[in-house]
Amino acid sequence: MLTVLKNHVGLEQFFSEFLEASGKKPDEMSFYEKAKACEGLRPPEVELAIWKVVYAANELRNKIAHTFEQTKIKAKMDALRAAYLAALTPTQAEAAKSWTTRGSPQVQWNSAVRIWSSRPRLCARASRDGQRLPSSRTVILKRRS
Repeated sequence: MLTVLKNHVGLEQFFSEFLEASGKKPDEMSFYEKAKACEGLRPPEVELAIWKVVYAANELRNKIAHTFEQTKIKAKMDALRAAYLAALTPTQAEAAKSWTTRGSPQVQWNSAVRIWSSRPRLCARASRDGQRLPSSRTVILKRRS
């Protein structure tokens, strides 16, 4: 559960930086609103299937944060797993067949890493399009890409 929460925070930070780099003001937005705003910018580096993973991960995070009922949490975990598996390439999907329920948080982690790895390109694209980059951390990432 900690993995889900930590990656939720990481994704939210990424969304905030991407929105700022795109000239938006994410300060008063919820995670869901930030995700919708980022999706609306249609970054070509993030496929449609990944957005489904993001929303499923958010639903899982919300369920973990607001209930102790393991059956409800498991249902959201299963939904996240299904969204993630649907986003994989055939080669990745074959490797994923060996995953177990115990390893489920890895699904959310892999989704976050996949999106996070697009971060330098996304911020660099926003900068090239004439937008201000929001932080020196983003500038450093831009230079590494």
